Amino acid sequence: AAAMRAAPPPSRSRDTACWTSMEGLVLCCASQRDRGKSVDFQYPGDDTEQSRPPDDQPRLLSGVALADWKTEFHKACWRTVSLVPGRSAMSLMFGPDTRCFYDVASYPNVRGKLALTIDDAPCRDRDPKNSMISDVLDLLREFKAQATFFLCTDYVEGYEEPMAEALREGHEVANHCPEDRSYADDGEADFEAALLRAEEVCDRLRNCAGEDAPAAVAEGAVADAPRTLSDDLPPALAAATPLSPLPARPRWFRAPHAKMSSAMRQVLSRHGYTNVLTDCYANDPWISDADFLARTMLGAAADGSVAVIHMPERGFREYNLRAMRLFLEGLRDRGISVVTLGSLHAEALRPNSDLPL
Repeated sequence: AAAMRAAPPPSRSRDTACWTSMEGLVLCCASQRDRGKSVDFQYPGDDTEQSRPPDDQPRLLSGVALADWKTEFHKACWRTVSLVPGRSAMSLMFGPDTRCFYDVASYPNVRGKLALTIDDAPCRDRDPKNSMISDVLDLLREFKAQATFFLCTDYVEGYEEPMAEALREGHEVANHCPEDRSYADDGEADFEAALLRAEEVCDRLRNCAGEDAPAAVAEGAVADAPRTLSDDLPPALAAATPLSPLPARPRWFRAPHAKMSSAMRQVLSRHGYTNVLTDCYANDPWISDADFLARTMLGAAADGSVAVIHMPERGFREYNLRAMRLFLEGLRDRGISVVTLGSLHAEALRPNSDLPL
């Protein structure tokens, strides 16, 4: 519990939540019950997940033992959180402007389908030897599964062709901001610039792949207009064919670290984006047990679910490739089709599914 320290209540102009730290999720749920007693929380960034303590702190356990202890601690936290019905908790925490799943009772055409989303793609390491994009694509081909890759677009340079290949095979890319950090403290103008810069990279990948955009209408979507080339795009994308107008498409966004602010919400609404989180997740940045991750996700998976797992890399979250395989095996055994977020949305839009905006 010492790792979970309460901070002063956040200002009313800021509304943040986090899924990366499940202790934080516990505190968020508690704050909802306490009627006005707001609890904020802090957690290390992704780069310090399961890391060793600084040299100036006492070491009571070896590095390996400490990492194992942290994993077991986070698994215990997740088991506690899982006692709360996932869909009810997500709806309570994140509100109606965030899509966490498609309820089969409201959208019967999503029965037997689940959207797989992969965060922090393609690879934070510039060395292609550490990239596991090809491994992930091979795995998806094996299971005839489709996925939506939420891109940290600062990671795209050097991986343009593998991501274009993914698009040509029917997968999707979506906006996860340029950097893997919270944008909840950014001003409205700064966040808007970052959002549009990231979307420009996504659009250029789509154009490089020769992708025909799906005809589905997004929640609050507008037709994409030609965009202006940013000076800081990766060279391989900057040299690509100028952007052509794309048909109306779902504009998906996922807030890094699941943290949102009122300024972010205003920008997303103005540009027709839908923030997408999940009802099927297992805290994989903090838990390296692939069997536990797959088992937990399968326990949460349901018709219309939006599943999240982070992109594996060699030496960093590499265990997620095995977790993904076990998850896909379990879904196949249950007869659940794994589709992109856009495909799941399109199914919800089919006649007899009256999707509210």
